[in-house]
Amino acid sequence: MTVSYRNYQNRTINELVFAGTHDAGINTGSGNEKTQTLDIGGQAAAGARIFDLRIAVRSSGLKGSGVLKAYHGPGMHKVVGGNQLMAGTWGEGLQGMLQDARRFVSTKSSEFLFLKFDHCKNWNKIADMCIDVLGNSIYTGGGNLNLKTAGDLAGSVVVLFSGAGLLEVGGAQPGRGIVGIKSLYEKDGVQKTYDPHFVGMQYHGKGGTSAMNGKSDKKKLQENVGKQTTIINAGRAINGGDPRVMGMMYWTSTGFLRNIKSRDSSNWAGGGFGDGMKKLWLEGMAEYVDDNLPAYMMRNSYGSGGMMKRFMPNFVMIDFADAQRCQTIFDLNELTGTGVVQAAIDFGMVSAERYVGSSARIRP
Repeated sequence: MTVSYRNYQNRTINELVFAGTHDAGINTGSGNEKTQTLDIGGQAAAGARIFDLRIAVRSSGLKGSGVLKAYHGPGMHKVVGGNQLMAGTWGEGLQGMLQDARRFVSTKSSEFLFLKFDHCKNWNKIADMCIDVLGNSIYTGGGNLNLKTAGDLAGSVVVLFSGAGLLEVGGAQPGRGIVGIKSLYEKDGVQKTYDPHFVGMQYHGKGGTSAMNGKSDKKKLQENVGKQTTIINAGRAINGGDPRVMGMMYWTSTGFLRNIKSRDSSNWAGGGFGDGMKKLWLEGMAEYVDDNLPAYMMRNSYGSGGMMKRFMPNFVMIDFADAQRCQTIFDLNELTGTGVVQAAIDFGMVSAERYVGSSARIRP
C-alpha cells in the first residue's frame, strides 16, 4: 500500500497523522551528522508530509555570494558572503529541495507537503526562493491551517516560517505563500494558548535528545521517551488540552558523538514501531483524556475511542525515513476508536479511576 491522503480529503488536518522528517535536508555527511538517506523527493514518495528544514547561505568566501543550503550543527558564525558552520555539516541545496516538492504535488494532485523552516538564517532570501521556485504550487489560501481539510491543501506546498522568520520578513504574507508555524510548548512556563485567528499552523511539541552526549543507544532512547512524555504532559495546560492544537512528537535520537543511523535502528524494533514508540504515541491520548473526557465516559469503553483519537499526536518526526516507517505511521489513521482503546488497555494506560465502574467488555 502506498501512502496517500486521497481518501481523507474531507478530514481536517488536526484529525490526521503524518510522518515527518527531522533535519530533512541532511542526507550526506558522516555517521554522526547524517539524519536522512533519501532526498526530499524520495522522502515524499516514501510517505513523509512535513519536513524540518534548517537553511542558511553557505559562504563561498566572496562578498555577496553563497548558496542557500540545509545545515546540521550546533552553531554558526557570519562571514563575508554568508554563514560558516562551527561544527556539523551542510546538506542539500534549497533550490533542489523546492523543485522536488513542486514536482511531487504537481504529479500527485491529492497530496500536499509542509515545509517547516526553523533555526534559519537569511529569511528574506529563503522566502524569495520559495515563492520563485514553487510558483503556482505554493499554498496561498492562508487562514488557520489546523482546521483546513486535506482537500483544501491538495496539490500545494505549504511554506511555514517560525516566529523569528516572520519577524524578519515583516509578518505572514499568505497571498504570497508565506505563513506561520508556532509551537505552544514552553519548557519552564505557562503553555501558550491556541489562537483561532493565527495565520498558519499551531502545534505542541519539541525536538528530542541533546546532541552533545554519548549515551548508549538504550539510554538515548530512554532520554527521548522521558522528554517527549514530559512535553506531551505539558500539553494538558493548553486550554485543558485543546484538541484543535496539532501534536508533534519526535522519535529521534540524533547526536554528534555517536553514529546516528546505528542508534536510530533501536527506535524501530522488528522493522516497525518499537513497543516504546507506539506506547509513547498513545500517551498523546492517555495523558489528555483523564482531564478532558466527561466523567461518565470510560477510557476503557470502546465508545470513547473516537474522542480519544482527537488527542493523539498528528506529526511523528523521524530520522532515516523510508517507505516502511512512513507506512507504519500512516496506518495510525486507520486505527479505529476501538483499536485505540484496546491498545491503551494492552499497554496499561487505563487509570484505576476510569476503569472502575465501566461496563465495557474487554478481551483478555
